[in-house]
Amino acid sequence: MKVFPLFNRFDLEAFLGSWAKFYRDVYGFDLNGRGIALPPIEKAMGAGVVMARSITIEQDLVEIKKRTKKNLLYRYTDSKIDELIQKDKEAARPTGPYVVWTTPAIEAINQGPHLAGKSYNDIQKMNVSVMNFAEYTRLFLWHLVATGEPLDRESWTLTGSLVAGDGVLGGGWFGGGFGAVWCGRGGARVYVRFRQVVPSPPLS
Repeated sequence: MKVFPLFNRFDLEAFLGSWAKFYRDVYGFDLNGRGIALPPIEKAMGAGVVMARSITIEQDLVEIKKRTKKNLLYRYTDSKIDELIQKDKEAARPTGPYVVWTTPAIEAINQGPHLAGKSYNDIQKMNVSVMNFAEYTRLFLWHLVATGEPLDRESWTLTGSLVAGDGVLGGGWFGGGFGAVWCGRGGARVYVRFRQVVPSPPLS
């Protein structure tokens, strides 16, 4: 399966196979294709993330750091980000393993113009489903493993995850390493964009 393919007919078997290999190679984890909550296949956008709930953001950040040339990771806090996220303010997701569809964009700014220059507050008013921080770090690591190259060299991805003080979590490639950052709910820049998703139904 090509990285971020454009397709006319979605190949679910190849998609799940690529993620099964990722989990096996990186975490020694057996991703069972049965029981994974899926969004409607006809709404697939060209790429997607398979989320295994047992893997944490901190584990993904460790693996990302190991795959940088200088073992670099920039983060706004030394605390565990998993524990800082306001889970009650995130969009609902299935309690078990699940998939979100997203666009095949290496750069966040390569997505649709309707997302350009939008803050977290704008996105909430638009009622657009966007990637949360856990999904973004998993996608970032998957792409790094699959290609040896990072996402977002020239832009940053903001997510639907909030931390204390309603800071909006985001990330991107910075100075040879991954940067985990945050900005205000009203912040919007030309080089920053949310990644739109089609989520799985919240109940599994």
